[in-house]
Amino acid sequence: MNETMSWAVVRPEGPTVRKAEALPPVEGLTELAHVKSSSANAVRFHMQAVAEPVSGQGKRAIVGTPMPGWSPFEIYCNEGGPIGGDDDAPSPLGYLTSGIAFCLLTHITMALAHSKLAVNRIKVEVRGRFFGQIEPPAGGAEGFDTCIIIDSPEPSERIRAFVTGVQDACIALQSIRQPTPVHSRILHNGEDL
Repeated sequence: MNETMSWAVVRPEGPTVRKAEALPPVEGLTELAHVKSSSANAVRFHMQAVAEPVSGQGKRAIVGTPMPGWSPFEIYCNEGGPIGGDDDAPSPLGYLTSGIAFCLLTHITMALAHSKLAVNRIKVEVRGRFFGQIEPPAGGAEGFDTCIIIDSPEPSERIRAFVTGVQDACIALQSIRQPTPVHSRILHNGEDL
């Protein structure tokens, strides 16, 4: 499709994901600096994304955190052809679903590094079940299904306890499990609506 819109940014040739020079300044949100945690046992941080349309259903975002040691990334997203996309990058819901799987794997590998569990193979499967309608406007998630597959000579009780701890620590999984407040703001020509 690759429809050009006068208000869309241009997507340069290149990969779907690449390192960015820096996080762009936010316009409508309050700029937040990273605050180092006073505890070695806990961390508080924020991620932010600034996204703009590319063309058709294409999108570009620069996402990252001001926390030292994490680079910002420029990522592209699109939709499939049936809704006007070029099908050349993952969809927003594809990134959301993958993000949950990736976060679970982060917590699994971090926890394994500190455990004495013997593991031969790990795989995470996540399915997001979504809905959307045009009239009246509505959308959301009907739920998420996760499966953590572990091949290990360890007893089932140790694996169950390990996975329960990992799931309790997984920030993405807990973000969708628990009611999470969302604060929204609309700026129209620089003025709050």
